[in-house]
Amino acid sequence: PSDVIMSSPMRSFGVAIVAVAAGLVAKNFLVEKEADHAVGVSSEGREFLLAFGSCVHHDRRPWRVFDTIAESQADVFIFMGDLIYPDWGNTSHGLDDLSQLKKGEYASLLNRLYTEAFEDSSLSNLMASDTTRSYFMWDDHELQDNYDMGTETEIYAVAREAFDKHVAFRNPPPLREGELFYTLKDEDHGFSAFVLDTRSHRSPLSMPDTMGSGKSMLGIVQLQVCELCQGV
Repeated sequence: PSDVIMSSPMRSFGVAIVAVAAGLVAKNFLVEKEADHAVGVSSEGREFLLAFGSCVHHDRRPWRVFDTIAESQADVFIFMGDLIYPDWGNTSHGLDDLSQLKKGEYASLLNRLYTEAFEDSSLSNLMASDTTRSYFMWDDHELQDNYDMGTETEIYAVAREAFDKHVAFRNPPPLREGELFYTLKDEDHGFSAFVLDTRSHRSPLSMPDTMGSGKSMLGIVQLQVCELCQGV
């Protein structure tokens, strides 16, 4: 049917939280996805703590890892995607088959999942911290598992509207109107970061992983902006 939003049935299983209580200092640091932890000191000798990570267990709350980040008193926390899982955990959503979910139903599901996520006591406490500034990016599970169909699909339009409504406004303005990627700067600590959107303009997974194929995770515009921002 033309109003069906999902293209295929989704699998259902959990995803573990990756390590996020991380610290790192870099003048031009490209943040993409998943990291362990380290502590760095800026060129001026001031310690700067950066926490970053991705992927929550959508059906296991509260997410106490965010308490650990808050206790670390990190200066900045960047969550790099997979905050909600509309495409996994069908039973927990009270749905039998997401493959036949219609546009309005999909939008309602996304809005509900985002609301529940930001009502999580551990995440909400971290975001209320006076010490740690929290920022976000999305990845495939905010849309659909392994999403690689570009920005012109109904899935993208509905998911992007929900992400803008619940998440994107919490971030700095994007570097290009209509995009999601942005930069962070902390001049006091000599820190800057380019937070990448590796989902919106990703080439199809079916493209060959060979030199010269043109396959990309970033897309032309974001790659050009990223190159221009190497000196931020």
